[in-house]
Amino acid sequence: MAMLNNSRPKTSLFCMIFVALLAVSCTREVENLPRAWIDSPRGGTNYPLGAEVIVYSHAYASKGLAEVVLSIDGEAYSRSSPAEAGQIFSDFELEWLPPGEGSYILQLVAYDSEGERSSPVTIAVTVGIEEPRVVEAQDSPEEEEGQEEALTCPPLVTANTNANCRSGPGESYPLVSSLPAGSNAPAVGQSEDGGYWIIDSPGGGGSCWIWDQLVTVLDETCSLPVVQAPPPPVVEDLIPPPAPQPAVPADGLALGCRSNQNLVWQPVDDPSGIAGYYLLLKKEVTPGSWQNVNQWGPINGKQQVVPVDCGYTFNWSVRAEDEAGNFGSWSSPSAFTVNLE
Repeated sequence: MAMLNNSRPKTSLFCMIFVALLAVSCTREVENLPRAWIDSPRGGTNYPLGAEVIVYSHAYASKGLAEVVLSIDGEAYSRSSPAEAGQIFSDFELEWLPPGEGSYILQLVAYDSEGERSSPVTIAVTVGIEEPRVVEAQDSPEEEEGQEEALTCPPLVTANTNANCRSGPGESYPLVSSLPAGSNAPAVGQSEDGGYWIIDSPGGGGSCWIWDQLVTVLDETCSLPVVQAPPPPVVEDLIPPPAPQPAVPADGLALGCRSNQNLVWQPVDDPSGIAGYYLLLKKEVTPGSWQNVNQWGPINGKQQVVPVDCGYTFNWSVRAEDEAGNFGSWSSPSAFTVNLE
């Protein structure tokens, strides 16, 4: 009997741990489900009879969006897929022509690439009614506990000043749109460090990133997906490096007879780095007539030993190439004479 009494606490503890792990697992599964929002119209909007209703919405799915489905009074009416398959965020524009006067329930559901569905977002609108009747949205039996939050989200981001909205977090990313002071847009995500909000681009074209310090966010209690920043854009280097300056021998110097001479130049810097230098040597065969002796490169360093002949005047130029493949201009020629003796 003593053994039985000792085993019960262990069994209870095991059950408690199992239940806790199951709860965490379920929470993570809910967090990974797709989400959808209806941006316009607002609930309670009244339309004149015969007017077309355009439903503006957006959706998010960590596994890639497959489609959104618009239902009217519980019956599927239209489907729409993102412009590019597998997009995480996407805007949608769905059109509906009410069949007649009355109150209608509009419901939007998003599906991801694995067939998982979001909690439905539901609003009520009226058509041709002077005093709109408020119709309470009915909870779907498949809704999660977060449905109330979905009806009040996403939070609105309001610009405190004219604010740029870019393709990523920082000024190195291209400008996508801007948010004028006092205007707002729905947030669809947040950066990992909380310093940026991802919003629906006011000018269309998807989502963009806006700095937290430039905006005020309403209803920050809404749960939004954390979005990893895209890779920084690669800026192509099209600027060539500057021309190096010949240093040794000094321009116009006369040297004694010799078979070779060390030419030295001043190295240069470039943001992409220097891949090497190129050296061009000429000699004067007749007054004013120059003949190429040789060309060297790429040279790692700042000097090169070259062959020379006694009794001639030489000039030489040098240029640099950067790591981006840009060639700089040749330096001004520097001349030296090698005497017969």
